[in-house]
Amino acid sequence: MIINEWQTGQSLNKAVLHQRLSDFALVLAMHSPDVRDFGQFYIPESGDAPVQADLYQQFGLQQSRDYGWLDGDEQRLDLTADALHQGGQVSCQLQQLLQPLPWVLQHDAKKLADEVKHNLPFHCLHHLQQHAGGAKPEADATGLYDILQQLHAQELAA
Repeated sequence: MIINEWQTGQSLNKAVLHQRLSDFALVLAMHSPDVRDFGQFYIPESGDAPVQADLYQQFGLQQSRDYGWLDGDEQRLDLTADALHQGGQVSCQLQQLLQPLPWVLQHDAKKLADEVKHNLPFHCLHHLQQHAGGAKPEADATGLYDILQQLHAQELAA
């Protein structure tokens, strides 16, 4: 990935000067942190269906759990507390790795912490705003004038 413009030299200017649109798009995409600007490559599908191996079953692993509170978490908390009292911190950590505990009471996948939102790049913030609130309300250009007229009428009445 290109970090600074000096890494590409004069290639962006030359692409514009010689009207090479594909080169211009490529160099411009290398400057952007947005994934949507990168080129897309499509691998042709073969006629053979890929073999679907259940790796969780093969290695004896559990499926990942939801971050919120689930049924049976009280028993997991009791087992973790017993492991801490009987085997110490190492036993407690092993118990938590084998049977993970909930992180929050209710999991909301669309909620982001403010610290995370403030560190997002502009492209991600724009995407988040588009999909978070659905359709944005249309701005009324004359609305401000109406509000000012109402405030002026209130001042005159007072």
